[in-house]
Amino acid sequence: MRPPRLIIAILLVLNAALPCRGEASVGTAALCPAIDFSGFSQGPDKARVPERMWWEPATRSYFIKGPELALRFLYPDPTRPLAEIKSDPAHVYQVAIDKAVSLVGQDACRPKIEISASCEMAAVPGAASQPAFVFTAAYYDECEQKSVQVTIRTEPLDVGGHAGISFSFYNAFRGVYDSGMDLLEGEDVVNMGYRLK
Repeated sequence: MRPPRLIIAILLVLNAALPCRGEASVGTAALCPAIDFSGFSQGPDKARVPERMWWEPATRSYFIKGPELALRFLYPDPTRPLAEIKSDPAHVYQVAIDKAVSLVGQDACRPKIEISASCEMAAVPGAASQPAFVFTAAYYDECEQKSVQVTIRTEPLDVGGHAGISFSFYNAFRGVYDSGMDLLEGEDVVNMGYRLK
């Protein structure tokens, strides 16, 4: 075989072995759990404030509504600063899967936050692996003069037929998800059940 034909043959074999760009762009959305969680928190006058988190496959995004749930995700909204959204319990924002977002002008200590999200198979202690939503926020804390990365894994929860969601927090020092909290459907999300692994 002549060298040019050999090169073409090698390129064809390599091209067949590699995923096409369309397949690579699919990302991790197929692993995203169909979360549809509703709870509540208490507002200033003891009034119930809706707290929701849900998945929309059409937009490949999770949506979060409610000030307490939003605290876990650092208010990822590119159009409004943290101070505004903290005082707006009706605010709904979107976390798109397999997209990175830079948020600037957020607050004094965290003027810029880099957010990314994906889905993966997560090991569940004592059970088979199941899909999980993974949210990561990285920023430089100008008040404490240090780099910070917050990673939260969210999985569906079923405790004796009572549905909910389970948060696990990544410990970068140990390289594991070593603590978390469980939220049950229809309950006060402020009374979150903490657990240590």
